[in-house]
Amino acid sequence: MHCELTHEDLSLHLGRELEAGAAATLEAHLAGCERCRGHLQVLRRLEQDLARLPRAQPSDDALMRTRQALWRDAYQPPEPEVMTLQEVARYLRLTPEELEGLVLELPVFELAWQLRLRRQKLLEWIESRERVATHRRAKGLMTEGLTEIA
Repeated sequence: MHCELTHEDLSLHLGRELEAGAAATLEAHLAGCERCRGHLQVLRRLEQDLARLPRAQPSDDALMRTRQALWRDAYQPPEPEVMTLQEVARYLRLTPEELEGLVLELPVFELAWQLRLRRQKLLEWIESRERVATHRRAKGLMTEGLTEIA
């Protein structure tokens, strides 16, 4: 017999998270399907075994680091629309020296005697580099495949 029930259906049933109609349909199926009853029994045992495990208590340091990371993510100001090269380097996680080698490729403009870059243009530049890299990898794989055939 082929069943349409999934592991998720059985888990939801165990947790009493199914709507009444869906639960009734599942229970009717379980009444006639030994295989699914067996799976449900395994899930029950697993749930009981997990309930017996001791609860992990994170250290105070781990809690503090987690809270700090959440705070940084929640309250980090959005990236500016127009970025300086220093902001671009920080955004790309590059040193200013590493970014210097890319300046001629970037779609920069000058404003107030400083090179700047629109964030959207930076994202487009990144996408174009990703396409080129993907194309090169695909071409390299094709070349390797042809070499193996020869």
